[in-house]
Amino acid sequence: MKNVINIFIITLIITLMPGLCVFSSTQTENNIDELLAPYQAVIGKLNAELGATFYIPYENREIVYNNIKS
Repeated sequence: MKNVINIFIITLIITLMPGLCVFSSTQTENNIDELLAPYQAVIGKLNAELGATFYIPYENREIVYNNIKS
C-alpha cells in the first residue's frame, strides 16, 4: 500500500512540474520587463534626441539587467 501511495505522489509531481516551470519562466520574463522599463525609457529619450536606434536585445534582457544591477 505504501508503494502505491509513493508511486501516486511521484506521478503527481512529475505531471505538475512542467506547469510550474512555465509559470515561473513567464513570471520572470514579465518581471525583467518591469525592471528594465526605466532604462528603456531613457534609451527611448536618447534615441529621440540623437536619432539613434539603441535597444536592449530581447534575448539579452537578463544579462543587461544583471550588468546594470551590479
